[in-house]
Amino acid sequence: DGASPSGEDAVAVPVYFVDDQGTLVPVNQEVDGVDQMSSQGRALAAVNDLIRDVPDKDSGLTSHWGGSCGVGAGVDSLRKQSGLITIKLSGPTGVACSRKGDKETQQSQQLAWTVVQNLGGDPSTPIQVFSPNGALLYKDLVADETILAG
Repeated sequence: DGASPSGEDAVAVPVYFVDDQGTLVPVNQEVDGVDQMSSQGRALAAVNDLIRDVPDKDSGLTSHWGGSCGVGAGVDSLRKQSGLITIKLSGPTGVACSRKGDKETQQSQQLAWTVVQNLGGDPSTPIQVFSPNGALLYKDLVADETILAG
């Protein structure tokens, strides 16, 4: 893959997963060329990672996005303008498995924190997420500090 053994070609982006206590924790995911990307590019790469990846079974972490919930899914666009972050997903319309209660909150917050941490934005910036067919999946989603670990 051309990456040096020291990992100089890859830099990490924080992607948020859920730990055994049900709180969110950032996990650094390596992404090639991220040091050359804008904050918007880093956020897009991180959300793609969130949607596609599943933490190792022995890590004690879970995701409400990856695996069968994210098959064929990705991010078509991610924009921040005039105090609003807009994300348009690509792939099948059932991008995220439907969750209820705490898991639904964790799922939305995984996305919110992954976006704002990589964009360098204010956690209170609202996020709107659209499915590939234009349906609004999340409206005015904001990152909630009460579910972060630590």
